[in-house]
Amino acid sequence: GMVGGMSQVLAEQPFDTLKTRAQVKRGSPPSIFELLHSNPDPAPGKWSESKSCRSVLRSSNGRLHHLPINLHGVLSLLQGLSPRLISYGFVKFSLFSWYETFLQKTNNNATLSGALAGAGNTVVSCPQDVLKSRLQVQHRNQKVLGHIYREIQHLRSSIGIFRGLYLGWSTLLLRDTLGYAFLYTTFQYGKQRKIPAYAIGGAAGLAFYLPTLPIDRVKTVIMTQELKSPELLIRPLDCLKDLVQKEGIAGLYRGALPTMCKTFVGQTVAL
Repeated sequence: GMVGGMSQVLAEQPFDTLKTRAQVKRGSPPSIFELLHSNPDPAPGKWSESKSCRSVLRSSNGRLHHLPINLHGVLSLLQGLSPRLISYGFVKFSLFSWYETFLQKTNNNATLSGALAGAGNTVVSCPQDVLKSRLQVQHRNQKVLGHIYREIQHLRSSIGIFRGLYLGWSTLLLRDTLGYAFLYTTFQYGKQRKIPAYAIGGAAGLAFYLPTLPIDRVKTVIMTQELKSPELLIRPLDCLKDLVQKEGIAGLYRGALPTMCKTFVGQTVAL
């Protein structure tokens, strides 16, 4: 029900924020201390100081920077929560409706039905994914609803409202088509063999992300890019090539640990 759905979103959000910030960070992998801040890739020397517990980081030029670890940093893991909470019911209803419809038309073929449902659902899930991802890497200096409104206005003024809310849609389409095919196949397999619900949920979540994590990294980079940057990477293949050249194949799997934690915890809570 709705309560279970809200519980799933709340359980996933901290891990999802860590995943997004890890995937956005370019170059060397970020530390957990960096990920506890809204902007995972600030300019050198821009860390604000705090009287709370601090971690000392050494930059590439050898300088030491103090990174404050406080309540603000922990609470920042909930950034981007509001778009998911607001749209959760509609997005899930759309996904399950698509799935049930295709299941009847494909003679209970879970793999094909999952793929088609995942593809169709991106029409309603992409806008909230864009807003969620962009809010997760911004500074917390505005009210929640004001933050969403300003981000929508920024997208509209920069590249147009439609293109802005569907930034990275093609990568989301590919990820969800493949991901939900694996997820529903795993889910059906588990149900047929009467595997415990928590185990099915965790396995289904892992089945979604394990084969699609490289696509998810590209999606996140595209959705969160600086729209006024001269190095704009809109085309997925260009983004993929750039990531591999600069970070190697391993770079495509950045954020794997929080992703696995998020999907296992979320799917287990949901079921």
